[in-house]
Amino acid sequence: MPKSSPAFNTLLSDLQHAVTTIPHKHRAVENELMLSKWPAYRFMSPMAATRMFHKAYVEGYKEQHRINMDRGEADKLKIGRKLDYTKNNAHLTQVWCARQLADELGMPYPAYIEFCFDFASRRKRNKPPQPNQLGPSEKSAVAWTAKMSEFWTNERRSVELARMDPLPEYYVGFGKGLPAQKKFRRELLDIGADMETLLGPFIASRVVVLGQLSEQECATLGVEAVARAVKDAHGEIESGMLEVHAYPTCSPKEMRQACFGLPGVDTTTSQICEFCTQKKGCTTVRDFITGKVVKATGVEDPVEEKRLASQRARTARCRSNKKEPAREEELSSG
Repeated sequence: MPKSSPAFNTLLSDLQHAVTTIPHKHRAVENELMLSKWPAYRFMSPMAATRMFHKAYVEGYKEQHRINMDRGEADKLKIGRKLDYTKNNAHLTQVWCARQLADELGMPYPAYIEFCFDFASRRKRNKPPQPNQLGPSEKSAVAWTAKMSEFWTNERRSVELARMDPLPEYYVGFGKGLPAQKKFRRELLDIGADMETLLGPFIASRVVVLGQLSEQECATLGVEAVARAVKDAHGEIESGMLEVHAYPTCSPKEMRQACFGLPGVDTTTSQICEFCTQKKGCTTVRDFITGKVVKATGVEDPVEEKRLASQRARTARCRSNKKEPAREEELSSG
């Protein structure tokens, strides 16, 4: 593989790290989650997103302790410090899976964790839930879903999108027809079509200032109204009331979606992968990472091999334990 940027080397490290620490079945759905997750995370590796989720969890845990228990004690809590990212372990897998549920719901991690902690506190839990307890239980599923619909409204989503830092990957000038880019633009257009959205400020922000939509893409919102809003926005730029956002240069090679190159993702049956413009490069990186893992561990899936080895050891112990009484009975009868 040719020399690349520090960011790409970090991605390669994250991908290899995921293969050596996370079970295959929990990596397989990352291409589907790439589209459902919060837009800010769609160009972030799953391992990097898991680290971000864990950081949000720790901050949320301390905030709940500050509110419900002891304000002065909250910052001294050592919650989350023992999480081992270096090897396969149950706690890391739980955090990975907890992050995936937030991705499935399409929520920013702080908002998701805020909801989960608040829901738990209302049910009189003594302590905030652990990562694997954040989602609904079988008993609380109905109430959890009802409360979530009250919390994660279209209005709340729009507010969170307005707060989201603009990413160069979503700038129309850098558009490469990636599934993540297409999905984000559809989401913006849905907001623009909402009856409660003020079209003028929406067009000024998303088309003129941030460049996340083109004027042509917004034609479905009303050609004349959109053209008028664009003209008004340019007038405000000339008067100094608005300023066009300046993005850093972002080449196609720097736009790597969340599932890019991750071994374990099912690319054979996924329509997302079938029509993705990054398919070729993704395959190259995935094969490269698999080769590195094999060279380092001797197998393509060291986590699965560890599980099978443990299973074989348990079976051997079980058989040995069964043989011992039979042997003792044979000796005593002789």
